[in-house]
Amino acid sequence: MSFKEEDPGSIQALLSALKPSLDSMNGNNTEKTQEARNTSEVESARDMGIHPPRNPEIDSLLELLGPPAPSTAQKQRSSLPISSTSIPAPKAPAPPSKLPLVQQNVQSKVEEPPLETISENEALQLRSMTFPQALMLVPTLPAHKIAKLTEIRKQQDKLEKTLHTEYSVMNSKFTNARKELEQKATLARIDLSRDMARLDGDFAKKVDAFKTKALSRWDELRPQQQSQLEQLHIPCFYVTEDVDAISTQAKILAAIASQHN
Repeated sequence: MSFKEEDPGSIQALLSALKPSLDSMNGNNTEKTQEARNTSEVESARDMGIHPPRNPEIDSLLELLGPPAPSTAQKQRSSLPISSTSIPAPKAPAPPSKLPLVQQNVQSKVEEPPLETISENEALQLRSMTFPQALMLVPTLPAHKIAKLTEIRKQQDKLEKTLHTEYSVMNSKFTNARKELEQKATLARIDLSRDMARLDGDFAKKVDAFKTKALSRWDELRPQQQSQLEQLHIPCFYVTEDVDAISTQAKILAAIASQHN
């Protein structure tokens, strides 16, 4: 079948026959287009945080059934990879490493509380105690004071060891030099008595100088210890040169060492 331009009646008849079908198709397309537009607007409103009005009865029912299902935009956002601007998840704490030996020693020490203060009257009573009175307080001394006393004692032991080592080196040199002179005098059968006397005299001078230095360092240490022990409120302790007071202080230290060692 063919259509010619000079046959308008035939074309018009065909269009008239097809019009109902075209109208039906156009109606369906219009409804689908409007439905898609409405769906797009709803999704856009959801994405912008705008929600359509809801029925209170339906809302109550949804609350009973559970939380509302996430929107399409929320699903898409949850499926997206985490951006660099999002908050990172907290890292799991690393297992504690072993403390260095120095820190372990520090933690093992007795915690030292702040220095306590006492009145002048209480300080005077501690200073003027007799040895029997002070002896009664020895068992009541707290641990941090005993630890401090131990440190002071170690400082004294260190000084004594230093002085002893210095004297031992000096005495060893003198002894070796004297043996060499004696061997030389025996083998050569010559008189070296003058050399011996000079060596002995030099050594005696060195010993005197050493004693003077040792006593000076000891005298510097004693008032320092007395002041430290007075600050710890140990009975009978204060800075003094009195021989009897120093003797009492020595007895107190001996009693503390005997009680707490």
